[in-house]
Amino acid sequence: MRALRFVKAWSLYNPGETAGFDDETAETLIAAKVAVDEAAAVKAEKAVAIAAAKAQAEAEKAAAKAAEAAAKAEAEKAEKA
Repeated sequence: MRALRFVKAWSLYNPGETAGFDDETAETLIAAKVAVDEAAAVKAEKAVAIAAAKAQAEAEKAAAKAAEAAAKAEAEKAEKA
């Protein structure tokens, strides 16, 4: 038994709904791109969220480093003046 999330309407199911099917039916629906494996979809969504959080943290770190370098350059400029 596999839980599937529908991405297209099929039979009585609408996009976004989740239902359980035997492996053979599940494979048929996935191959037809009517549904996705719920467990795999959740895992992929988590991976995307983690990657986005890491990218944001790296961007914030780079921005802080650039601001620090600009402040240091401004301070050095003020000392020479």
